[in-house]
Amino acid sequence: MNDQGQDNSNNDWAAPQHEPPPAQSFKDYRPPEQHLAQRQQGGPGGLSNDQIIALVLSFFIPGVGQIMQGQTAKGLVILAAAIVTGCAGGLISIASVIDAYLLIKAKEKRVVGDWEFFPDFNETFGSK
Repeated sequence: MNDQGQDNSNNDWAAPQHEPPPAQSFKDYRPPEQHLAQRQQGGPGGLSNDQIIALVLSFFIPGVGQIMQGQTAKGLVILAAAIVTGCAGGLISIASVIDAYLLIKAKEKRVVGDWEFFPDFNETFGSK
């Protein structure tokens, strides 16, 4: 059968029907909200399985959580610092997990900069 010319609105495999990003600002492009994949909110605190894996890996290998959340350069610097210092008595691991958690929570509300450390710390852990 020929599928051309048919309506693909109910087809899960159809490409999203939104405009492509402008060529000059491709890095900052975000597709419209209705076309974003829905997260599975099954873990503790409303975290998806990928986010939980990022936090656990960030504890054992500092910087991996940041890499998994899109902050590649920052994650590599944290990983290099952990290797050079021998994880500084576990402090880098703990700080990496806290930073990855705050990054996950901040990205749910806003765009986070590539080198932002502990985004929205006071909002998340501070007094209300």
